Amino acid sequence: RAMLNQVPGDTRGASLWTMGDELVTIYDFVMNAIGAIEPDERAQIEGMMTAMLGGASLRDDLLGNLHSDSMYYSVPGTSFTGAPESVMRTGVRNPEGLIKIVEAVARAVSEQAGMPVKLKSSEHEGVSLYELDLSATPVAAVLQPSFAIRDGELVFSDQLRRLKSTLNSEQGMADSLAKNGGLSGFLDSLGAAAELQSIKYADNAANFKTQYGQISQFLP
Repeated sequence: RAMLNQVPGDTRGASLWTMGDELVTIYDFVMNAIGAIEPDERAQIEGMMTAMLGGASLRDDLLGNLHSDSMYYSVPGTSFTGAPESVMRTGVRNPEGLIKIVEAVARAVSEQAGMPVKLKSSEHEGVSLYELDLSATPVAAVLQPSFAIRDGELVFSDQLRRLKSTLNSEQGMADSLAKNGGLSGFLDSLGAAAELQSIKYADNAANFKTQYGQISQFLP
């Protein structure tokens, strides 16, 4: 419930949950199942990942790195299309490992797609920012995926300006989803019966309005 204080009140949709080692458990189960059925295929898959990621590990540097309280939400966009902008926040055990695997994936995508994708670093208010430079790809006009790691938390957004805005507003949000009386009352009724494990919220009316506005631009 306390996590709702960190979600903007005008969010179009949000998911909040607590994550442990579930992703690693799933990964190990899948790889062990493949190994039990087709040992050679598992070895081939692991060899391909080693070649692609170099010294980075999908299991340890990404899946096992994310943990603790996590949230994903979308807010009204500021681009000409009006598309919502997304933010994800979650705990990170090893920031250096996360940066290492993002660099490895960017390098692999560059080699496979033939278009350079680089991880650029900069600084904002004393915090290191990392931006996936997609300027040479077709999606560069609508996406600027970027992230920062501060106090053991990963803050990611599909837009660099949204990431900076999120970092600026972390200290004292003027309005938050916690102030939504209807949602709070509903959660009270759920919490009376059992402990809440996760929450998913969607503003269907706002989502429809945004999507209708985007479509109507092409239907004079």
